[in-house]
Amino acid sequence: MKFADRTLGSLVLTVALASTAWAGTITGTVTGPDGKPFMGAFVIAENPQNKMTVNVLSDAQGRYHITRLPDATYTLRTSAIGYKSDPKTDVRLAGEAAASFDFALQKGMVRWGDLTTYQGRQLLPKTKDHDLSYADPFFTTCLQSCHSFQTRMTPTAFDEAGWRARVQYMRDTMMAGEGNRLSDERVNDFVSYLTTAFGPNAKPASPEDMPQYKSLVRPASPKAMNIAYVEYDFGGASGLGPWSAVEDKDGMMWIPYYGRGNEVVRLNPKTAELTRFPLPFSRTAGIHSVIPSPDGTVWFTEAALGRIGQLNPATKEITEFQNTPLADGKRTGAHTVRVDNGGLVWVS
Repeated sequence: MKFADRTLGSLVLTVALASTAWAGTITGTVTGPDGKPFMGAFVIAENPQNKMTVNVLSDAQGRYHITRLPDATYTLRTSAIGYKSDPKTDVRLAGEAAASFDFALQKGMVRWGDLTTYQGRQLLPKTKDHDLSYADPFFTTCLQSCHSFQTRMTPTAFDEAGWRARVQYMRDTMMAGEGNRLSDERVNDFVSYLTTAFGPNAKPASPEDMPQYKSLVRPASPKAMNIAYVEYDFGGASGLGPWSAVEDKDGMMWIPYYGRGNEVVRLNPKTAELTRFPLPFSRTAGIHSVIPSPDGTVWFTEAALGRIGQLNPATKEITEFQNTPLADGKRTGAHTVRVDNGGLVWVS
């Protein structure tokens, strides 16, 4: 995902580009700084018309092949950790047109956002300010399982006040009603860690400068290059972004817009068309899970409010149900929803 002044979301789906109406092709080769074929560079075709992006990998001979692209004017670029290249703009495809472009990679900077979670566990700092090591708790709580450090924490170097505002928002809004709500002490722990690891004075600038980095880089096999995936840009909404996706019987994808988004979104993966179904109120619901049911309706959870909802896509009507109170009078949260073959709704 990409995050700027306003949050932009993109949903990544592995799909087969099988529509016979899509016939455009882009091919070429990728070479490294030494001039030799480069394996494992992503070659990315961005379609600004429908905000759909197709990604493929260069093979052992440095070749890439993107097929069945819809008519559009594309921007073509590469992505390889520690390397850079100039993009190709104004790439026009129509009908069965074919285009070919070669890329010569230059050495670039390895960024903290390029790390895998495992690499982050090994390389990010571990502080002992309060006789605690915050890195492991950080990676095993909602802070990391819901918000990857690569996209949510490395792009902007917030100071202590900035990180505190964000951790408190997560605890007081997004974790309201959940049993694992952070204590004030734990909030302070995480603020301290985030400021140390991702604050304005975090060092070094690149993980590549650390002696352990090279030992954590794992080579991939030629077979692993045999993939393609498509990204759909969900930009424009004010929430935290698409959360997960579930396919219905017609091939449409249903996505909860978590955070402040307060909407369920239907995606047509062939055309990238988005249909939004917003909640009729502004209070943060924290829509966390969505599932289409056999009767054509769509169920979703409102994790921040402890409620579940049922959407009728035909009428856009939304019906909400409050969770039953427990013996002590408290209400349970609503995390994940599923519907069985008999139409019964199950909520965790």
